[in-house]
Amino acid sequence: MTEVDHKTGKKPRQHKKKQTDYDTPWKDAIEFYFRDVMDFYFPEQALAMDWSKPCRFLKLNQQLWQALTQTLETATMPYVSSFERYAIQKGMDIGKQLGIEQGIEQGIEQGM
Repeated sequence: MTEVDHKTGKKPRQHKKKQTDYDTPWKDAIEFYFRDVMDFYFPEQALAMDWSKPCRFLKLNQQLWQALTQTLETATMPYVSSFERYAIQKGMDIGKQLGIEQGIEQGIEQGM
C-alpha cells in the first residue's frame, strides 16, 4: 500500500540514498598541493609554468557530472578527441602520399 498526499493526491517524493563521494577528497588534495604534485610528477612542465599567476580549477556541478557520465555510458556514438582526429588525418595524408609514390613507381615501371 502506497501513501498518497491527501491535499495533492500525489505520492510523496522518495529520497535517494546519498552516494559516497570518493573523488572529491583526492581532487581537493591535488588542488591544494598542485605545485608540489607538478614538481614531483611533471618536473619539466612545472618549470615551464608561470607560478606567479594563480591556478584556476574548474569543478563540475555534481548533478551535471552525473548526467554527463550517464549520457556517456548510454550513448552509442563514438567519441573522438581532437588529438585522435589529428592522428587520423595525419595517417590519411601519409597514406595518400604513399599511394601517389607507389603510383608513380608503377607508372615508371610500365614506361609511362
